[in-house]
Amino acid sequence: MLKQSLNGNWQFRRTDSDWLPAYVPGSVYADLLREKKIEDPYYRENESAAFDALRHSYEYQRTFSVDAELLDCEAVQLCCEGLDTLCSLFINGIPIGKANNMHRIWLFDVRSALHKGENDILIRFDSPIVYALNEYEKRPCWGMTDAIPGFSHLRKAHSMFGWDWGARLPDAGIWRPISLLGITGARIQSVRIEQQHDENGVLLRFFPEIEMRLFAFSFFCGANIEFLIGLFIRFSVIDFVYFSYFHRFIPNRRQYSTNRTIRSRIKQ
Repeated sequence: MLKQSLNGNWQFRRTDSDWLPAYVPGSVYADLLREKKIEDPYYRENESAAFDALRHSYEYQRTFSVDAELLDCEAVQLCCEGLDTLCSLFINGIPIGKANNMHRIWLFDVRSALHKGENDILIRFDSPIVYALNEYEKRPCWGMTDAIPGFSHLRKAHSMFGWDWGARLPDAGIWRPISLLGITGARIQSVRIEQQHDENGVLLRFFPEIEMRLFAFSFFCGANIEFLIGLFIRFSVIDFVYFSYFHRFIPNRRQYSTNRTIRSRIKQ
């Protein structure tokens, strides 16, 4: 798998303003502070002005170069490890997806939007304050008296909206690394771990999901590697996904109770 980082120098702006330098990973507040567009929000009454800054939407953009090696991969994905929170993504002006959850990784298929040479990416972040207040008008819900009404309608760190111990600073931006992934062949998509406890120890069952691109069609098959049973097939559009199973028994569960110890035992 090839990986091309898109971290580093970007540009950002309020959607009705001029472009300014930005740095990714980061956030709107971090970039506004660096460019001296707001004062320290934790000093005296500066919180109010910083809060009002996020009543607006913001855009981030940069250019990047793509070579033939990346485009020759069977699939190219944009991997966003953290987007805060409501945003639309474009590559070369082509919409590639939207995000609405700060707490997860987002993967977008972008091979068809890329071309060899210079490309550009733009991510538009909508105001979390405007969204929360609008949703509260539609669907009122219980919240904190110190927080912005409607904050629970967003999959975002709720403490940003205000708490009895914290300021109301609902930030936005590309807060974790972002990169392009060139994928050829199979890769592990996810791993589910199940535990079975008894007086003798713990049985850990691992179910890796392996993704493989196959031409213009795909199918899903699952097999129990240990007993070679439970095979099933389902047709889809793009991906071949193989579900396998294996296990590891760890004796004396009281002795090996921490995650670190369990990991070391599995390696053994």
